[in-house]
Amino acid sequence: MATWENWSGHLQCTPTEQHQPQTVDQLRALIATAEKVRLVGSGHSFTELVPTEHTLVSLDRLTGLNGVDTMTGRATVAAGTIIHALGPLLAAEGLALANQGDIDCQALAGAVATGTHGTGASLGCIASRVTGFKMVTASGQLVSASPTENPELLSAGCVSLGTLGAFAEIEIECDSVYNLEERVWVEPIDQLLERWHDLRDGHRHFEFFVFPYTGLALAKTLDLAPATTGDSGPSTAADSSGGAFTHSLELNRTDPQQARQLFADALAKTSPTEASGRSHEIFPSERTDLFNEMEYAVPIERGVQCMREVHAAIEAADLGVIFPFEFRTVAADDLWLSPFYQRDSAVIAVHQDAALGFAPVFAVAEPILQRHGGRAHWGKIHTLGPDELTHLYPRFEDFVRLRRELDPEGKFLNHYLARLFGEAA
Repeated sequence: MATWENWSGHLQCTPTEQHQPQTVDQLRALIATAEKVRLVGSGHSFTELVPTEHTLVSLDRLTGLNGVDTMTGRATVAAGTIIHALGPLLAAEGLALANQGDIDCQALAGAVATGTHGTGASLGCIASRVTGFKMVTASGQLVSASPTENPELLSAGCVSLGTLGAFAEIEIECDSVYNLEERVWVEPIDQLLERWHDLRDGHRHFEFFVFPYTGLALAKTLDLAPATTGDSGPSTAADSSGGAFTHSLELNRTDPQQARQLFADALAKTSPTEASGRSHEIFPSERTDLFNEMEYAVPIERGVQCMREVHAAIEAADLGVIFPFEFRTVAADDLWLSPFYQRDSAVIAVHQDAALGFAPVFAVAEPILQRHGGRAHWGKIHTLGPDELTHLYPRFEDFVRLRRELDPEGKFLNHYLARLFGEAA
């Protein structure tokens, strides 16, 4: 059988069976007859959500818009639809996602199931806009969830890591199509942290990237803009250092000191950039340099101090890191396993070059992120287990109860998920 590998190359598995159903009925039949099954979208998670030695089911042929209600702004989307493809489909109907991250290669099902998000003090994660879904349970039954039909399943099932069932389609509340204007600039870290409240409150979206050993950060704002005939096209944020980042990344693998100096010099000379266009064109930035990632959501009032401590600790440890630490904000929601459950959050992400070991970097950052009450992004590397999760998530035990009811034999659990939920594999 073919070996499956995730985006960064960190995870692999060789399932005994691999399937790509083209219809919901095929998906139901596969799940009903499988002994053990895991689901995969685009493979952009860094945690072991997918690997299995049993049956692996890809959703990448279940794609497209299944329906649009222009009166309510709700779109029904096949679960395997990639966010990059969804943007133009929605725009053709006069709609757009309210928010999304700067990577758009995830399948909608995976982005919803892991609590994936963008940034914006008043904007929640992608799953927070889900108004309903259809899910295939372990028995092969197709069940629906909405505020009026199985509302408990809606609250539990949006962010559920593919452990309650397989999404078949997702109904999501959209905004009317809109344009964004992006501004990107470099600023000293300490200066930026001092005024981050004003930047957060003064823009629809604000985020920044702290580059260790440089004293500098790359800041980005996105704001609503009128549609014009002179739109400048996709985001330029990822290329704002003129290619110096990729060169420094490669040099860092053999000569970290020289790489730091090279990139610090290039970053200091970086000129501000602007771009504008449809939201689905401006949100994403191209990511060609492979990395592995850890990300935690901490209470928003602790975000800046937590970032300061992570930054200081990484520099004090003198680790070979060129990738930045990313800082975003996400609004609270009521989804049981959402990292943003009932609290506005500051989200801090730590990255390491996929060609280098991530353990030394993450081992320094994670205790700080946890000490500030952080909840890990489900698709990004962390060491939390059931004891910590019970403390961090008020509805964690309710989720485990519902999972056992829907999948008493653990059909959707692999070894990693069994450990995560304190279950038998």
